[in-house]
Amino acid sequence: MFGNKEEKDKEKEKEKEKKEKKMFSIPFMSRDKDDDPKSPASNDLNKVERKGSQPQASGEQNISFLPFIPERFIFCLDLSEESNGLEFSKTLNKKVTRLDLVKLHLRLFVQTKQRLCHLHEYAIMAITDVAIWYQDFTSNVEEVLNNINNIHTIAQFTSFNMSTLFQLLNDKVNLKQNNIRPEFVYRIVFIYSRSSCIPHYNEGCMLQKETMASPFVIYDACYLHEKASKDNKPQEIYDVVSAIENVDENSYTSETVSSCAKLNYFFCLLLAHALQRPHDLKKYSDALEATYS
Repeated sequence: MFGNKEEKDKEKEKEKEKKEKKMFSIPFMSRDKDDDPKSPASNDLNKVERKGSQPQASGEQNISFLPFIPERFIFCLDLSEESNGLEFSKTLNKKVTRLDLVKLHLRLFVQTKQRLCHLHEYAIMAITDVAIWYQDFTSNVEEVLNNINNIHTIAQFTSFNMSTLFQLLNDKVNLKQNNIRPEFVYRIVFIYSRSSCIPHYNEGCMLQKETMASPFVIYDACYLHEKASKDNKPQEIYDVVSAIENVDENSYTSETVSSCAKLNYFFCLLLAHALQRPHDLKKYSDALEATYS
C-alpha cells in the first residue's frame, strides 16, 4: 500500500519538475545559416539582430547574438603646452592641469575596463604638430599606466595635421579583418586641448574616409578648451574635431571649459562596449550632457 503511494508521489514530483522546466526554460541560443561565416547570407555583421520574434513550433524562440569582440583602444593625447591650462583648478580647489585630469581619468578607465575583460588592448598616440605613435597595443595594464604617467607636454604648437593621425591609424588598424567575425573593435579616443589651433587635413587626403568606413572603427572625441575670445576659436575647432567623415551617428563628442562632471560623464560613457550603443543615443546623451554644463 505504501509502495504504491510512494510511486504516485514520485510521479507527481516528476510532472511538477517538467512543468517548471517548461515555464522557466531559457531559449537555446542557436545559430542559423545567417550566423555561418561561410554562408553568403551572412555578409554584414551590422544587420545581425535578435531573431525568434516568431514563435517556433516547440513554443520556444531561437535567438542569435553577436559574439563578444575584444576592443583595442587608441588614446590620442594632446601634448601642446595648452594642456597645462588650469581651468579645472577652480572647480577642484587645487592646482591641476587639463592633462593631469585626463591622465587620472585614463588610468581609472584602463583599470576598470581590464577588470571587465582582460582581452582588451591599449595604445597611445601623441598629438604634437603631427601624430606620433607613442605606445603599441598591449594588454599589460602596468605598462599602459606607467606610460600614461610619463606623458607630459612638449611645446606650444601652432598647427596640427589631422591627416597624419589617419595615416598612422591606417598602418596600425587592421581594416581588412573579417567583417563576420572581426578580431577586434578599434576605438579611437581623441582628446584635444587647443583653443586657437584649428586642425587641418592634407589636400585630397582620403585616409580619413577609408579608415572610418569600417563598422568596427569607432571614433569618440573630447575637446577641452578656453573660453571664446578674439584669439580663441573653440567653436571652429570643435566643428573640425567632431565632423569626421563616415563617423557613426552614435559616436560621442564632448567639450568643456572647466566642468569636471562633463569630463567624468564622457569617460563613463566610454566604459560600455562600442557595439552596445543604442541607435537613439543622441536623443538622451545630449540631454544628459546638458545637465552638466
